[in-house]
Amino acid sequence: MSYNTFRIPNIENCQFLKNGSFVPLVPSQYKRLQDLCASISANSHVKFVYRADDRLLEIYNVSDNKSTSLADIVFMVGEKGNAFLKNLNTDCNHVTRVHIEKLFESLHDVVLNTSTNLHAVRNRIPEFILVNHNLYRFFANRQNLGRFVHAFTYQSEWIVNDYYEMFLHTISRNGLNNKYSEMLSTSLEQSAIQRFMHANGIVYVGWVHDNGYIKFGDMNKRNDKIASFGLPTYISTLFPEQKEVCLKFGLPPHNIIGYFYDDQHFVVNHHFTLNNQNTKTEIDDILRHGFYIDQSNFLQYLKKTKYVRGYDVVNNRYIH
Repeated sequence: MSYNTFRIPNIENCQFLKNGSFVPLVPSQYKRLQDLCASISANSHVKFVYRADDRLLEIYNVSDNKSTSLADIVFMVGEKGNAFLKNLNTDCNHVTRVHIEKLFESLHDVVLNTSTNLHAVRNRIPEFILVNHNLYRFFANRQNLGRFVHAFTYQSEWIVNDYYEMFLHTISRNGLNNKYSEMLSTSLEQSAIQRFMHANGIVYVGWVHDNGYIKFGDMNKRNDKIASFGLPTYISTLFPEQKEVCLKFGLPPHNIIGYFYDDQHFVVNHHFTLNNQNTKTEIDDILRHGFYIDQSNFLQYLKKTKYVRGYDVVNNRYIH
């Protein structure tokens, strides 16, 4: 059974970085790419994700989306949420009272339709409120701030925070003033994201595992848990047609299969094609843990970009 798919380009349109130059895939490498993608497509716990981005040349300090320098950095650094472009002093281990109050206020502004002047958002709010009236009633009333704060216990704080942050992030891409979000937007559908590709941008293709160290936002699966904390839930985002999936903090290079720099040409992650640890590893292990990448010089690469910090995941805890 196929759960979601990736249309792999023809072999003549696939290339990877080797010794500073792009070279074509040989048939055995292409077959392994096909096997990996077939395994992702057939696994109900794994999903392809897609992301279009035309800002990366600026973030990575690269001038051309066809350059080898871009591939070199992408497959070492990955992509991160906008929060990693600033020193925001966020705490990965605890949600502060100040943050909770700001989160409540942002949700208050959304349900009252005062969060943005962008018509695309404002026109969706009335219909959204009709379907999600409990969310409206709770966050429209500032007296509920105390109940909201009380729901942030040691066991629940990141579940609650991420649930509502993901919702706000899906709106921020369409006009909400949430410039430095820690979330990264992706889509489950290749066709939904391809239309956002710009002349000098790229379209990532990666994968996420629903029980792995990458948290992805199939948000409605959390509704029962959120309701058990006495908080309101939502049925869908304002823009469900975008098939959006939010990744917490970003998409690491270990889970990036490759990227398109135009409608046809696809650059494959060279760590998959060249690293013996990956070529000898079973596909199932790669799906669970990602590609093996020697990141001993990660900080040197990070300094080439506009990112000012990175993150790691240890025992399912996110660490700056």
